[in-house]
Amino acid sequence: MLEWGSPLWLLAAAGVVPLIWWLHRLHLAEAVHTVSAIFLWRSQAADAPGPRRTRTDPQWPLRALIAVCLALGAAQPKWTESGGLRIEVWFDDSLSMQAQDPERTRSELAVDALVGALTGVAHGDVRVHSLGRPGQTLTLEAADKEQWGRDLRSWLRPVASDPDPPLPIQMSEESEHWLVSDGASPVIASWLESAPIGRSLQVGTITENVAVTRLALRRSLHDPDIVAGLVEVANLGKRPTRRRLAVLVGEHALLDEEVSLTAGQTVQRRIEVDSAGMPGLRAEISPPDALRADDELAVVPGSVGRVPLRLEGACGSHLRAALMAHPGVRPAGALDNDPALFVVCGLLAPPVGEAVLWISPSDVGRPVDSLPVWQPSAGRLRELMLRPEWLRDTGALTDTAGLRPILIAGREPLILAGPGPRRTVLVRLDLEAAELVRRPEYPALVAGLLDLAHGRPLLDVTAVRTRSLAASTIAPQSLPPPRGPVRTGVLRTAVDLTPYALSAALLLLIADMARHAVRRGGRRGAAAGI
Repeated sequence: MLEWGSPLWLLAAAGVVPLIWWLHRLHLAEAVHTVSAIFLWRSQAADAPGPRRTRTDPQWPLRALIAVCLALGAAQPKWTESGGLRIEVWFDDSLSMQAQDPERTRSELAVDALVGALTGVAHGDVRVHSLGRPGQTLTLEAADKEQWGRDLRSWLRPVASDPDPPLPIQMSEESEHWLVSDGASPVIASWLESAPIGRSLQVGTITENVAVTRLALRRSLHDPDIVAGLVEVANLGKRPTRRRLAVLVGEHALLDEEVSLTAGQTVQRRIEVDSAGMPGLRAEISPPDALRADDELAVVPGSVGRVPLRLEGACGSHLRAALMAHPGVRPAGALDNDPALFVVCGLLAPPVGEAVLWISPSDVGRPVDSLPVWQPSAGRLRELMLRPEWLRDTGALTDTAGLRPILIAGREPLILAGPGPRRTVLVRLDLEAAELVRRPEYPALVAGLLDLAHGRPLLDVTAVRTRSLAASTIAPQSLPPPRGPVRTGVLRTAVDLTPYALSAALLLLIADMARHAVRRGGRRGAAAGI
């Protein structure tokens, strides 16, 4: 349907056409005299012509059309269409929506509630947005209502995080916005204070839930072969409860006890386990409650245990002592077929494809006379200051293909390393130099070189898994009333045609100017020929 913003301009469009025709019909006619020679008539005064009617200038339709397009543009035409109500649904698929309430999950209840609400409203296509997975959307076509529930259930995915709603300014003003949620997250209640939500569908009634919220492991400071652990359980419901807490290594129970929790209470339990060959560790509570997804946490403590280290070659006594004192490594045993680290001393060829610390022989060397400078790829070693008088450059191990400098003194590379997280680190320093081994920087240097070869820190590492308390809270809150507009009936969409009318006028004007220029050029050519 065509609508006009300023319809009075249509009258101007109707009146401008005859006016332009009249102006092109009435013009000055030139008097024509046929003579044998023009130079004989130089003193003859031309007859003064007067207005008279003659044939109409053929350019008048084009110029009339230009004026009509300008008048139509000033009238602000719009093409409007009517369609079904455009609805955008913001679906809360955070962790609490996975709770059983009481026999079906809240997500299933929410899908049924949404389909039922949409069935009773005249609308066009519906666009569903995920609050737990920002950017993920699903379009429900109006013609296929039987498929809505199946499409929604297959589109939803379990999300362990809190909902992440958009800023209100990012929400379309031309749509009606709905919210589907259990209201358990405080983020939702806060968002509703300013979001233009026109309708809110809330599901869920159960309030009680207990969750395992933290499982952390760390190498013991007293015995590096022992891993100390911490497990945390929280009662996020409104009533006191009791749960059995178990911490398992494989099928072996490190901890199995009943814990009592008041409403809102968090309890912690400490554990210790031998790190040698330890598989995954998991903490779980029983019996299962409404939200089973937060009843367990698991940790793979591979980075916490000591790393097997194999020595090859004639390593000096000071280097051996520093390696054996390192709490993050242990001598590789007979069962360690694939040690995590190799330390090769001397001219022996290092293993290919392994994490290797390759130490040059210490029986030769020359003083370092320039300040050693760490390169950016040295990582934490850049914090270690080494003085030239402590160091001796052996100049050995010249096979440096594929290695890049890590420590440079002047133009001489003292430490080089290969690419990749597990790499070969070539040390051309005398690690048995008397000036160096007496310094407290010596064990820090050896530890940093091991980290560089292994690709990650070996001192004081932790393995931690946590869960948000807010995400595991399933008790529904009283949501504020919707603040957005509720639209009824049909949705009218309008397309502004003004730019098209003005663009047409501009193109026609350019065409008229080009035609006029061609005609003037033809007349000048004819005059020049005479």
